[in-house]
Amino acid sequence: MAENPPPFAELPSTPAVPPPPVPAPKKRGPLPRIAAGCLGVIVLGCALVGGFAFYEIYQQEQNYNAGHAAYLQADCATAVGPLSAAASGNPGSADSDVAFMAQAELQECEALQAAETLAGQAPGDAVVSFSDFTIKYASSPLNAAAFSQGQALVNATAPDQLISGNFCQAFDGLVSQQFISSTSEQIPQLLFACGQAYEGAQNFADALFFYDRSQRVPRQQSRPLRSRRLMYALRWPRRSDGRWIAAGAASGWQRRCGRAGACDHSERLHRAFADDLQRARGACRGTGALRRL
Repeated sequence: MAENPPPFAELPSTPAVPPPPVPAPKKRGPLPRIAAGCLGVIVLGCALVGGFAFYEIYQQEQNYNAGHAAYLQADCATAVGPLSAAASGNPGSADSDVAFMAQAELQECEALQAAETLAGQAPGDAVVSFSDFTIKYASSPLNAAAFSQGQALVNATAPDQLISGNFCQAFDGLVSQQFISSTSEQIPQLLFACGQAYEGAQNFADALFFYDRSQRVPRQQSRPLRSRRLMYALRWPRRSDGRWIAAGAASGWQRRCGRAGACDHSERLHRAFADDLQRARGACRGTGALRRL
């Protein structure tokens, strides 16, 4: 019986080839690690700075919103603090739009508070300050508060305590703005008090002007108690011959003649001062204000 051959012929054996040598891993230097660390620090720093800047902007807007809400309610005592912080950029930026808006509202509040502070020291000047505020900040939410405070101050203060140079100079404007009501019982007293103030300051032309106006208010309004005779006399100084001297009357009337109605009724007002009537004629002639001199 024949022997079966092996299923596979035996291949001749070859000598084993050793595997190629694996190179040893290279050692990394410290620079890459340092670079990666620095990059991480920079990214983290940028994130922190950006987050802090965002927080400051947020806080500035919060301060402005709080101050603005009080400002709209005319509560400047509450508004000034947060508006000051927002306007100065602490926190935030002093160059931002929010800072500029806060600065504008803060300026209005400070002007109103200055007038309120002045009310306790010089009521007449405070009324003029309230008047100036309503003109300068005509569209401000604080306008109504300034008007109501000024009007209340006029109504609550005695005429002689209101009188000041600024108040008397602004008298007609205060009436037209209704700080002084055109039907107020105080008008003749206020006019008369202005006359007294000018008389005390030796400004006799203005004194006559206000004394005369105090006597020409509508009849339904009360009159000053001082007599008309005393009004004309004005206690002006006399010369050695006993005649009246209107000190500075000529220059005073010359200043007044450029103003409509300033020379009206001058003959009646100067009836007691014949010498000064001639000087008043000369001062008023050619100004267009001469009517009955």
